[in-house]
Amino acid sequence: MTSKDLLGLRQWWSSQRPLILQQIAVVLLLAQLVQALRLHLAAQAGCDPFDVSLPLLVAHLPPLLRARLGLLTTNTRASPPLRILSNVPLPRFHK
Repeated sequence: MTSKDLLGLRQWWSSQRPLILQQIAVVLLLAQLVQALRLHLAAQAGCDPFDVSLPLLVAHLPPLLRARLGLLTTNTRASPPLRILSNVPLPRFHK
């Protein structure tokens, strides 16, 4: 299983070179973060890092973040009211 498969990013690819490079960077960054968390969990449990299942860790990571850290919450901020400016002329673009 590749990192793209494990992180659910297998179908998330573009055909443009800058986007491909950004997507590769994101996959490598996420893989490093998950591996660091895996090593941290193994150290806290006093076991070998290979005893911490990487597929199970990735599968349970979003609920763990929601419950433990409170990082993934719904947006509760009120958005400011929008003012409609009907008397403002629109710019004209010349061709």
